Amino acid sequence: MKNKECVLLPRRFRMVQYLDCLFFSTPSDPDGVIFIRKSDNTFLLYRLCDRKFYEHQWKGTAVSNTIFVEGKLYTLSLEKGKRRKLCGLNDEDWSLAVVDPLFPGDTHTVKMKLKLGNNTRLLQTLGYHVFILVESCGETLLVRMMWNCVRNLSCDVFRANLTRLEWTKVENLGDRVLFLSHGSSISVSASEMGCKGNHIYYIPTKHERLNAVRKVCKRTAPFVEFKLGSDEMIPHSIPACSNFVVGCTWLTPCLP
Repeated sequence: MKNKECVLLPRRFRMVQYLDCLFFSTPSDPDGVIFIRKSDNTFLLYRLCDRKFYEHQWKGTAVSNTIFVEGKLYTLSLEKGKRRKLCGLNDEDWSLAVVDPLFPGDTHTVKMKLKLGNNTRLLQTLGYHVFILVESCGETLLVRMMWNCVRNLSCDVFRANLTRLEWTKVENLGDRVLFLSHGSSISVSASEMGCKGNHIYYIPTKHERLNAVRKVCKRTAPFVEFKLGSDEMIPHSIPACSNFVVGCTWLTPCLP
């Protein structure tokens, strides 16, 4: 969706730091809707047509960012009350919380199982990991990124099959390139953008850079690059910045 005008949000929205934020439109809300993940259990919807916030509860606990795919909102979710470690997909029940913007109070959970092929292996879970969802060509991808203080960043990528209710491991992204952050994540065609396919670029949060990436790179790294299937991580710094960059995000230009 191409945005042709800016939206001025109420002051109470601009003064508070939220975990996740999306802007989208639907046939019933052509003016647009702003989704805000207020906490791991609560989210807000702000409808521009009536300039009003509506607060709702997740059925479970959100453990990833939120994406908008084919008219619905998705986030990775754990059942409420579960205190399990976020280690591996092979021994956990990783579900998708689904929100229909028309009926946000009727949030439901789709239970997913991991489906691996005979020769497929999962990367060993390291000391720290995050989960990020990204829409790619109409599909929902889940990226699990892991590292500790002595190893480079590594990742597994999974594709959601909502018909069979399972995650399947992606061995190669082909022509796709993923640009990931906690604020926004996008998938683009490498051939159209003139970049390398099967690559992932990730902007760690300031907390992650302080506790992990800096110890590996021995220098500041506003974002990192790696090729899917390889453990090699390439840190990138912004020349004009001598300190950590706060609030970086990925943007796509509105091309004619």
